[in-house]
Amino acid sequence: MRFPSFRRDATALRRGARTLPRLAGLAVAVGLIAGFQPAVAASAATSADAAVVAVPSDANAAATTKAAAALGVPGGGVALAKQADNVLTAVFIDTDGALNVAWEVNNGAWNAPVRISDSVGVPGGGVALSRQNANRFTAAFVDKWGRLNVAWLDNGKPWSAPQPISDPIAKPGGSVALAQHFDRELTAAFVDTQGALRISTAVGNDWWTYPTAISGSVGVSGSPVALARFGNSMYAGIIDTSGRLDIAFQSYFGAAWTSPFGVGNPVTVAGGGVALAQQNDNTLTASIPGNGSTWVAWINNGGPWNGPVDIGGWGAAPGAGVAMSKQTGDILVSVAVDRWGVFTVAWVVDGAAWHPPVQVGGVLAPNGARVAVAKQDNTILTAAFLGNDGKLNVSWVEGTGGWRGPVPIN
Repeated sequence: MRFPSFRRDATALRRGARTLPRLAGLAVAVGLIAGFQPAVAASAATSADAAVVAVPSDANAAATTKAAAALGVPGGGVALAKQADNVLTAVFIDTDGALNVAWEVNNGAWNAPVRISDSVGVPGGGVALSRQNANRFTAAFVDKWGRLNVAWLDNGKPWSAPQPISDPIAKPGGSVALAQHFDRELTAAFVDTQGALRISTAVGNDWWTYPTAISGSVGVSGSPVALARFGNSMYAGIIDTSGRLDIAFQSYFGAAWTSPFGVGNPVTVAGGGVALAQQNDNTLTASIPGNGSTWVAWINNGGPWNGPVDIGGWGAAPGAGVAMSKQTGDILVSVAVDRWGVFTVAWVVDGAAWHPPVQVGGVLAPNGARVAVAKQDNTILTAAFLGNDGKLNVSWVEGTGGWRGPVPIN
């Protein structure tokens, strides 16, 4: 793939690479940055197999007409998740504070974002998305009053209106994370107004527990939280007030959460971005946009946390958004928007060293924009962010081929 700034960054990438062993599987690495392909088109048409969209409770004709052309805040919060085996869905809070949903079916054209709520959110605020169980798909965000809200889609029914599940204990528009703990429990996490990490859970279709503080004032109110299941445990990560990675975990379903503990030295700004993902059956990995480059920390089964370690290259600025996902069975990627506003991908092949971030496409988003990434099907991995024009952009890769896009879908 051609990168507008590749020559400028080539020296920096080589400089970072000197500190690392050579990447095994060179053919895979070359494939990751292979040639550009034509972009997918966006479509405003709905499908019987796609997301079911509800009209906002305020049935205002102008608002409903406006919904199909909704724009987000450049670099604002966005989330991606599988709604069904053949449906990938994205959500964000638009410039009017309404929750919007976009989706694609069977690897087809993306449907343009459609408003599914009234203006109860903070424009560009954080948002999370996950399957709750086999029958329910859930979005979460902190509304403009500071209450944690959930909206959900039951199979074959329209999206519900967002419902608060807490008092005003969170920063309005602050970040929130969602993750499944097996198929019976969905976990939500956020950092409250006092800097405490709070956890709420829903089992089956039961109502959510009130968010419980599992720490003292160790975090920055509203800052990003990472959640990931690893084996029988659920892990949460934040960047604390010193700029250090803090980890808390629930060792098994229904167990009490541990208090957060520090991992390594501070490597970024207080309350910065962090992502967690399972690298393989034995390793859970964290990615942090740090001071000058990307840092990773990891834990192996039964062992202590390692790192954070600088993987080299020039990536996102400290505190930028970051997301992680498996690309294939043995490739884990970390995506971010770098300090020049270009979407970037870093990756590791099991048994090899991390490859520093590589630019994909041109300058399309604000420095450090928030990003999301999720599997679209068994072979396609898709990333999303809100560009400088407020449009939802997607980039994708199939197997070990080259990343395509990013392209706007509205």
